[in-house]
Amino acid sequence: MSPRESIRMTSDEVESFLMTRSHIALATLDSTGAPDIAIVPSRCEEGHLVIEVDGRLRDAVDRDPRVCGAAEVCPSYYELRGVSVHGVAEPDAGGGVTIVAQQVMSFDFSKIQARPE
Repeated sequence: MSPRESIRMTSDEVESFLMTRSHIALATLDSTGAPDIAIVPSRCEEGHLVIEVDGRLRDAVDRDPRVCGAAEVCPSYYELRGVSVHGVAEPDAGGGVTIVAQQVMSFDFSKIQARPE
């Protein structure tokens, strides 16, 4: 197992981590195609990341549904954990948006085995 693989979270760990987050950084594309990032309320439901969007973000995801949501915590170096979800935003019945994940990246530095003394 490579060092990179050894710090990845399992699917269950990713879901568990996202369930502890009430907000994520959400990257969308603005009307010129430039990246735009906002901190948005979020929740994890049945393995999916659901976000609340306001008018500006609603316009962005209606124009181009490709999004990236990221969350991380960093109490200390060996407690650094994070998840990045790349996917497509789909409107849900409650006025929010569900991110349909196409790629999930994660890291959990507490899994690092070789640590300096």
